[in-house]
Amino acid sequence: MFQNLKKSLVFRRGKNLKNIVNYLISNCLSFTCVILMFSVLETVGITLFEINSHLVLDVFFLTTAVAALMFFTDQLSIKNHLFETLIRIFDVFFVVILLGGMPDTGNFLLMSLILMLTYFFVYTIMSLKYKATANAINKRIIAMKKEEGNHE
Repeated sequence: MFQNLKKSLVFRRGKNLKNIVNYLISNCLSFTCVILMFSVLETVGITLFEINSHLVLDVFFLTTAVAALMFFTDQLSIKNHLFETLIRIFDVFFVVILLGGMPDTGNFLLMSLILMLTYFFVYTIMSLKYKATANAINKRIIAMKKEEGNHE
């Protein structure tokens, strides 16, 4: 039974629970960013959508769908960072247009701006998180090597 679990999509190519947590964090960041941008726009008099409980649930559904699609497209073996970024941006637009509907031209431009700002906000936060994790790991490795050197 456990052998089949290891062969599943979740565990393929080093994907594990920690990586899934990163998708959940990205989802929460995306959701928060979009809702905050809608709120700020509404405060200054630009109303794309009336903010209510249905909109909040719709945005959460869309951000979750985007995170799920990104999980699957990340299974592709893409070595080019620019191409990977373009695929992720396509993931966002694909889900929003497919599930959220195509807004009119003026709203599409504003919606595109919101999506791009959200994408790069989440990308920046996650990059900082990955860098902090890498630094912590490097510090542990250096400490372990120093400790090994003291025992010799």
